[in-house]
Amino acid sequence: AAVQPSAVPSDLAVLTTLLGEATNMMRERLGKVDNRLDKVDNKLDTALGLLSPLMFGQLGPTSSKSSKSGTVDYRADAIKYYHGQACLDGKKMITCMVTGEQLPPERIVAGHVYMQSWNPTLLNMMGKTKHDPTNIILIRKEVEERFDKFEITIIPQAKEPRFKVYVLRGDLLTGKQPYIGTGSSTDCKMWKDVHEQDLHLEDCINGACPAKRLLAVRAQASIQHAIRLKWREKDDVPYPTDGWRSPNFDETHMARFLASLTTEPTLVGSGVDSSQQ
Repeated sequence: AAVQPSAVPSDLAVLTTLLGEATNMMRERLGKVDNRLDKVDNKLDTALGLLSPLMFGQLGPTSSKSSKSGTVDYRADAIKYYHGQACLDGKKMITCMVTGEQLPPERIVAGHVYMQSWNPTLLNMMGKTKHDPTNIILIRKEVEERFDKFEITIIPQAKEPRFKVYVLRGDLLTGKQPYIGTGSSTDCKMWKDVHEQDLHLEDCINGACPAKRLLAVRAQASIQHAIRLKWREKDDVPYPTDGWRSPNFDETHMARFLASLTTEPTLVGSGVDSSQQ
């Protein structure tokens, strides 16, 4: 028998009611799932906060160490990696990667990105060793001192140029210590000259560059340190995310993990004069 026209509105009303009830039930269940996920996130944050210092140590600033560790001359290995065997004769000028200055080899030191005194667990997880050339940047001594104190940092970028220098300690830009070196007519490079400028890799061979992921860890720790000491406000400097890009990259989880790493201002190190580097 044909459906009576008068019955259609009634059927639509029943269907609408059922759909409304189903929608409300789904929203209620999704709300419960969201609450559970929030609790899981909170527990994960707590666990990371407790475990990270135990597993990886405190990623804080340190003093500089000699460029020779036992029988390993990692400065020579880094120079060879970035500039080739020919630069090891000590006669060619070498570029400071932060200032861009061409300097005699004796004025260039090998600065570690992931610092020697830090717990190596995280470094090993990345498949690197502390003296790997990609964990080294070639810079002048004065730059290394500020780099090791987290007063400057290098942040990986998503596009070319691949790395950018940031001065985190504000009084280096506006205070009584504006010069990187002596401030003389032959050494007048200023910190403001390198702030937000590209890392100088233009004369490196075969596209050699430091490891993005190691610089991302270093930059994250440095920025947190700068915020804690009130050199910078939160969000003044962009946090490094591009250094972690990979097919399995999860930005949220990585940000949570990096935020759990603690930094301390206490200087830790051998106290070896970095002029020996």
